[in-house]
Amino acid sequence: MTTTSTGRARFFDLMHETGDKLSSFKNYQRLEEPLLEEAIIQIQQHRAFNLNADIQNKVSLAKEECSKEMDVNNLTVDERAAIWLYTIESKIEKESLFYIVNSTLRLPDRSELKPILLYLRLFIAALEKLPSFYGLVYRGVNGNISSNFVKGKKLTWWGFSSCARSLKVLNKDEFLGENGQRTLFYIECMNGKLIENYSSSSSDDEEVLLLPGTEFLVTGKKRANRLLTIIHLKEIPVSRPAADEIKTISVSVNEMTSPEEVDFRDEAKEKICGHYCNLWATRQCCKCSDRRPYQFHGFYEKYVDGIGFVQEALRNEYYCPTCKLDEDLS
Repeated sequence: MTTTSTGRARFFDLMHETGDKLSSFKNYQRLEEPLLEEAIIQIQQHRAFNLNADIQNKVSLAKEECSKEMDVNNLTVDERAAIWLYTIESKIEKESLFYIVNSTLRLPDRSELKPILLYLRLFIAALEKLPSFYGLVYRGVNGNISSNFVKGKKLTWWGFSSCARSLKVLNKDEFLGENGQRTLFYIECMNGKLIENYSSSSSDDEEVLLLPGTEFLVTGKKRANRLLTIIHLKEIPVSRPAADEIKTISVSVNEMTSPEEVDFRDEAKEKICGHYCNLWATRQCCKCSDRRPYQFHGFYEKYVDGIGFVQEALRNEYYCPTCKLDEDLS
């Protein structure tokens, strides 16, 4: 059956993730960084792939768009174009570059990765130059797939995972909308890559990309209503480069608790505010404490029930209970 792409299909292809532990891949790192044309030709020549026939024209368009101005993160034109091309979706989903790359990355036989290695070399080199995003991101699918996610279970996603920095993005009609059966993922990530300024899509998508092989722990699950299930994941720390080799977006460390400290329990605990709460990591209950100011656009996030359902609100003089009004959260 042929699936027609909505132009945002990459945000929802976690339906194809098994969560299995596969062997890692690093042989792409030994390759010389190619031109984007060379990387795409190698994919085109593989008979198992049905890459969109117009892909080389899209390569030319991507490089033209990405050569118009200097890049603040020192990406080459080919590196920028590799990101831009990844976000271009074909009308038929299986002909999209993102689909071919991600479906190949999920194959247990790692020798099958050979046709995409040149592209991975260029694409990952580009992503590694971008600032890392540490915070909450969102992903979702239509339908209820919550039975696959058990609290305490560890899982690995092997495709590049497109997420949004704002829940409002997923609620748009061109994404999940607000009707019908849905499963939402609230993901506490440490190493996301902000690509909204490099995407062919609107920057309003607020796209954050998680790299292949990212591991997660299921920390909570809630049936918000008859049609909506919310699953909480946190990225499990892995070996990382030295601190001076990482570019990380600054956050308000006094207000933002690290993912390792998020502690949801089955048993409620009395807090200093006098209320009982299942989130043991905070001194006050979820309703009384601001766990996490949101660093973008003047918003902050607040846990409002015992398992961490998030409410977004505009930070202003009336509604920011524990923040100092003169504190810069940017």
